[in-house]
Amino acid sequence: MLAAGAQAADRVVDWHSTIRIGADGMLTVTERIALEVDGGELSRGLRREMAFEHRDRFGGRATVPLEVLAVTRDGAPEPWALEGGMHGERIATGALERGRHTYELQYRTALQVGHFADHDELYWPLRAEEWPIGVEHISAEVLLPQPVAASELRAEAYTGARGARGRNYQSMMRDGAVGFSSTVAFPPQQGMSIVVGFPKGVVEPPPLWKRAGWYLSRNPQTLAGFAMLAVLGGFLYRRKARREPGPSA
Repeated sequence: MLAAGAQAADRVVDWHSTIRIGADGMLTVTERIALEVDGGELSRGLRREMAFEHRDRFGGRATVPLEVLAVTRDGAPEPWALEGGMHGERIATGALERGRHTYELQYRTALQVGHFADHDELYWPLRAEEWPIGVEHISAEVLLPQPVAASELRAEAYTGARGARGRNYQSMMRDGAVGFSSTVAFPPQQGMSIVVGFPKGVVEPPPLWKRAGWYLSRNPQTLAGFAMLAVLGGFLYRRKARREPGPSA
């Protein structure tokens, strides 16, 4: 019960993410987010930003693919929409009544696994920077496409604000899977980022043509630029051909 004069206090009670990595690098993610709504900011609904967008070295929008499969609230289908967010797209739902609500979000994404010379790894942020309230508990489980021995896996996480390297978490490993659980509550704009390293060959990198297709779908100006260069090149070639004299008799 609220004391006299106390303000409404919405809470994000728990946030759990299960990330299944396919052999082709595609991720299938299921997130369970439990909220306690008390008439505050969360009354307008859940806003879950997918902070998957960054700028590449050429200044282009390197946004990874995102396919939303399902959104439920308290076990029932929930209407949702994709909106523009601070760092990518976000799933937005409708208004909420007071009380406890649990969302489940299912989506697929790709281009999330980093391929390095001696290992591969997944970096996954669990921080809702657009939420005006904190999160009491964050956890995650990463499942590999094959039962890689736990001794060959690496698990690390960072807690706190963006760029911080706090260590307020516990990790657990078994063959083919790594789990994480926070050990502190997080104030607004803080959370946990996880890193799971594993041997090369477990996940195949996407072919160049698929990466190019995803990139051009998010950067139509690049495709338009290539088209203009092709047209200009053809024009200059035809002009040069008309100006050059033909072979002498």
